[in-house]
Amino acid sequence: MIYEKNEHFVLEASRDMVFITVFHKGFSILQLNPILLDFPQIMLENVKDLKDALTEASGERIQVGRQKPNRGIGHSGR
Repeated sequence: MIYEKNEHFVLEASRDMVFITVFHKGFSILQLNPILLDFPQIMLENVKDLKDALTEASGERIQVGRQKPNRGIGHSGR
């Protein structure tokens, strides 16, 4: 699933892990915050790796977190 794709990066999920691939420098972690607020299911775990990915723009796919478990409405867990 692709959460965000622009000229700087792709933020995506695969197998409940969240990855970022940064292609161009110039997008700060502060600019990413509103995007993350739009997707509360993303749980950032590797903030340093995220910051490094944005700074280096190496084009590598970097794991930065995972998707929060999907809690179904009305699921009693029985």
